[in-house]
Amino acid sequence: MRKIIIDTSPLIIHLIGVFNNRLVEKVSIYGTPDDELRCMERLMAQAHDIIITPYVFGELFWLARTRLNRSNDDTKKIFIRYREVMARFKESFVEKNEILDFKRMEFGPTDVSLFLTAKRLKYPILTSDSKFIGFCKTEKVDVMSFQELLF
Repeated sequence: MRKIIIDTSPLIIHLIGVFNNRLVEKVSIYGTPDDELRCMERLMAQAHDIIITPYVFGELFWLARTRLNRSNDDTKKIFIRYREVMARFKESFVEKNEILDFKRMEFGPTDVSLFLTAKRLKYPILTSDSKFIGFCKTEKVDVMSFQELLF
């Protein structure tokens, strides 16, 4: 597999699956938790470089906490178990001023950081956000729909 930038929503499936695969239904995007987890496991096994941004990392913690209805301490335990997986990830840092100067602020800091990283590195983004996918395609940024990858 090639290099890929991963958005939060597909990544949360893998994080929760590593922690407890029976809980994946709580973070399932398309209502197919087993298929979604298998798809992410294949992708993670095949990818040579997986890139995230600090914004993805922050969203990942928040989603794990809120979707699983866990305390900060419980969420930290989940992240500790996921540490080995995350150690493989490379991180792309995008300055806050680059995000604030971005003209399309209907997208939050996470999406903007992914978009700017993809433009800089020329790697595709994996996301489940259809509006963001459409924007990336019109801007000629390589993007993969998690739904298309899954089905």
